[in-house]
Amino acid sequence: MLTIAIYDREGSGGIPLHEPLCELEGCVVRHDGQRLSLLEEACKVLEVCLDRYSTPAPPSDCFTVLVKRSRRSGIELVARINFVARNRRTNASVLLEHGECVGVESVHVDPHDDAATIVLQVVKQLIAKGW
Repeated sequence: MLTIAIYDREGSGGIPLHEPLCELEGCVVRHDGQRLSLLEEACKVLEVCLDRYSTPAPPSDCFTVLVKRSRRSGIELVARINFVARNRRTNASVLLEHGECVGVESVHVDPHDDAATIVLQVVKQLIAKGW
């Protein structure tokens, strides 16, 4: 099961200071039994959420997303995405579970986009680039 937690800003040391704005939880399995990549599964969880619900808009120009995976052995952080939005564009840096750090090209955001919509745009860009 994936948990996608969206936080406003972050504290010292890169650790969010408070409760998340929202948390999305879900698990997506392919019919043929093949595993989805982390980003593919996150994309599907976000799409299912956005088909049914809305999430809050980010209250500030900076926000952080933590993606965690629940396993029998416990919960592990598998990705961290830091967002900075300015002038209807969002830039993001992504730290994946194996220590890979990826910068994402600027993504256009509409002033009415909610947090999950912005995160989904960035995740789709990462998938398109082969991450």
